[in-house]
Amino acid sequence: MPTHRFPPLADPNRLPRRVVVLAPHPDDEVLGCGGMIAFHALRGDVPVVVFLSDGAAGDPTGNARDLTKLRRDEARAALAEFGNCKIEHFDFPDGELDGAHELPGRILGILERTAAEIVYMPSPLECHADHMAAARAATVAAAAIPGLRTMLYGVNTAVPANELYDISQFRAKKDAALRHYKSQIAFKDLVKISRAIDAARTVNIPDSAGVADCEGFVALSSEDLRDHAARFRGLEELLFPPNGSGESGA
Repeated sequence: MPTHRFPPLADPNRLPRRVVVLAPHPDDEVLGCGGMIAFHALRGDVPVVVFLSDGAAGDPTGNARDLTKLRRDEARAALAEFGNCKIEHFDFPDGELDGAHELPGRILGILERTAAEIVYMPSPLECHADHMAAARAATVAAAAIPGLRTMLYGVNTAVPANELYDISQFRAKKDAALRHYKSQIAFKDLVKISRAIDAARTVNIPDSAGVADCEGFVALSSEDLRDHAARFRGLEELLFPPNGSGESGA
C-alpha cells in the first residue's frame, strides 16, 4: 500500500514559548502566521514581532504620504487584535533588503537578546525579493542558534508544509488584524485571500474534525535549515530561473 504524506495537524501547546516573528513588511506577519501569533499571545508567550523593512514602497501609485508612519500605525493596531505582543522595527528601506548586509547580524542579535526558542520566518521559496532576502538572512542567523525551531511560512506562495495548525478559533482575530492594513487593502482584498489560503490547507482534514482554517509551515531545526539551505536554493533556481522576471507584490 502506498504511504500518504499528508502533513499532520500538530498540537500547538507543544511549541516553545519564547517566540520571534520576522516580517519583511507590515502585514506579512498576519498573512503568514497571524493565527499562530494569536495562539502564542493567548497562551501568554508575548511574541516579539520584528518588521525588517520600513514599508515605504507599499503604495503602487506612489501617492501616499508618510507611508512608513502609516504602516507602523497599522501594524500596531493589527497586532493589538492578537493580545500582548512586542514590536520592533529595523527600518531597512523597503525593496532593498537584498542589499542590507547587516540584516543577518541584526536578526541574530534579536534572537540572542530574546533567547528565542522558535522563530517564524519567510520561506526561501517566496517570490518577493524582500521576502527571499529575509529568508536568506534569517537562515544565516538561525544557524548560529543551536536547537532553535524554525517555522517557515509563505505569503507569495504556499509552503510545502510538514505541519498544520488549526487556527479556526482565531479566524475573526486574523480578519480583524488584516482590516487594519487599510493602505494595503486599498489595492488587494487581503482578508479574502487569507481566508482562501487558510481554508485550502484543510483539504485533507475530515470535515468531521471541525477544522475550518489552518496555517501550514515547514518546521525545521536550525541545524536542518542550515544543512538544507543549498537544496532550497537549488529548488528555487529550478522553479524560478535567474533570467526570469516578475512584478513586485506586497
